Amino acid sequence: MAKLACKAYLKAMTPLNIKSAFRKTGIHPLSSNAISAEKLITCEGFREASPVRKVAVLKGGKDAVLAFLKLKKKKTT
Repeated sequence: MAKLACKAYLKAMTPLNIKSAFRKTGIHPLSSNAISAEKLITCEGFREASPVRKVAVLKGGKDAVLAFLKLKKKKTT
């Protein structure tokens, strides 16, 4: 398995693919709009200090994450 994975990895790690990945994610050239905010919203759940709370929020789905963020925003304002 490792032999196959290594071959695939080496084929995929071309300069063209690497540059494309940087462009697609908005790293270079810098683009804050490359990935929609909706796709990044679950990242906010990882900012919680409690690992148990993180898991509960993420398992709860998008609505749970939105509710969590709304509550968190109220606490900071």
